[in-house]
Amino acid sequence: MTATRISHIKAVCSDSKNNVFIHNYSANSYYSRGKELKLVKSKNQELGECNNETVDLNCVIVLKTLTFVVNPTDIEQISDQHKLKLPKLKQIQFNNPAAILGSEGLFEILYIPPKYYNMGFQIGDWCIPLENDNFGTWSTFTTVKDIKSLLKIKPVNVNNDYGTPIVSSNLDIYSCSILSVNSLAAYTLLNEIVKEWNDDLEQDYIVINLPNSQMGKLLLQMAKYKGIKSIAVLSDKEISSEEDITSILFKYGATYVISESKCKSKHFLETELPKTLGQHGRVRLALDAISGESTYHLANMLSENGKIVTYGASSPLPSQMPTDKLIFDNCQHIGFWMTREQKQNPSLKVNVLKKILPLFEKGILKMPTDNIQEIVWDYANRDDTIFLRELKKNIDA
Repeated sequence: MTATRISHIKAVCSDSKNNVFIHNYSANSYYSRGKELKLVKSKNQELGECNNETVDLNCVIVLKTLTFVVNPTDIEQISDQHKLKLPKLKQIQFNNPAAILGSEGLFEILYIPPKYYNMGFQIGDWCIPLENDNFGTWSTFTTVKDIKSLLKIKPVNVNNDYGTPIVSSNLDIYSCSILSVNSLAAYTLLNEIVKEWNDDLEQDYIVINLPNSQMGKLLLQMAKYKGIKSIAVLSDKEISSEEDITSILFKYGATYVISESKCKSKHFLETELPKTLGQHGRVRLALDAISGESTYHLANMLSENGKIVTYGASSPLPSQMPTDKLIFDNCQHIGFWMTREQKQNPSLKVNVLKKILPLFEKGILKMPTDNIQEIVWDYANRDDTIFLRELKKNIDA
């Protein structure tokens, strides 16, 4: 057995007083997700030779974090505003109970027990966690006990100049790291709320707000792939910005792009929208990432028997729904929470990812990485306070 040398083990944590800090695990075992993970105890010790608390390498897969993602859910959890609470645990190193942050990221396998060799995994493979929440991705290294909790992102070439696996020209390191949240939710929203699209030769539409977000761009692409037309509602500020966001949305598959003001106008709802839809067109699904007043205006665009799904709440105001749509048009307002969907169907995540991964690999779907803000955590050569300052700046923004 060859020992794996790990020099630094650090994690971004949040405590019960909503403080965000970096902890260097160098003296004691640390706890994550309610399970004690006995990892390297101090700088330059070899895995499997950790004083008197030796890691059983027949039981754990050791992962190196390549990237982790800061999602809105993570920010809400830090401020304790999310329904899903962090499993903050009392540890002797901290004054307050704390937990490692993060649910999404990309990892490289540093060590894998021999018993998993015949399951298609090997050292150097890229993988993403299949645990639904609170995996603790905001750390430099981690371990898992069950190979089934990981989905392998198959390397196309492992013999490049840097010895780093390459998946394909269409799926880079950033795309891989953001596969498991927004891509999963977008696919589920389009395939589980409305079961049959384009029935009886009628042309179906979706309408979405926040289309310039990563989630919005994924929804537009997936809708186009399924043959569904889309209406993207942009804020007036984005419509009038110097950046040509409308053209960007057309590139991602939007059929029409309209302003929020236009969406609210009576003339649009009574004259322009029916003309756009034509004789057989129907707005069957509205996808609301904002809530508040925006829910009301999206719902007004629904055709009879349409459904509006609120899956986000960037507005602090409660959702509003037009009464006539509920009573006379038999429209439905549905709340959607991906965590609940996965708890009700534990195999959902892996099944969906196996369906959509080939679409990304072939370039049919493109991960919207154009607005990603990258922060480099050079934990070996750079002061952690600089990284933490940059991270907090982005969280606050």
